Amino acid sequence: MDNKTAVIFIKNGPVKIKGKHKLVLPDNKSNQIEYDTAICRCGKSGCLPKCDGSHNN
Repeated sequence: MDNKTAVIFIKNGPVKIKGKHKLVLPDNKSNQIEYDTAICRCGKSGCLPKCDGSHNN
C-alpha cells in the first residue's frame, strides 16, 4: 500500500488531499491531518476551507 500524500484536482469540484498532511490556514494556524481531506475551490462551503459538497447545489 502506498502511504504517500497525493493532491488531486477534481474537475468542477474540490481539491482532494489523500494521505497524512499538514493543513496551514491563512491565519497561520496549522493542523496535522491523518486522513483524506477535500478543500473547497468554489467558496460555497459552509465549513471553509473544507468542502461540504455545496458546489453540487
